Amino acid sequence: MKIDTIKVKVLLAQRNISVRQFCLENNLSYSTVIALLNNKRYGNSKTIERIANALGVNVIDILKM
Repeated sequence: MKIDTIKVKVLLAQRNISVRQFCLENNLSYSTVIALLNNKRYGNSKTIERIANALGVNVIDILKM
């Protein structure tokens, strides 16, 4: 699955938080999240669900259609 990187980056910017800080606060792998945001890899459903939950949105809201 691919995430909509623009939506995720906008959500992070609205919270005024860096990707690194977001990952630290939510126990996510920085290298995985940054690879997803740079479209270098696909995410599995568990990882995308964890990112969505941490952002306070539904999974469908951050998936690229």
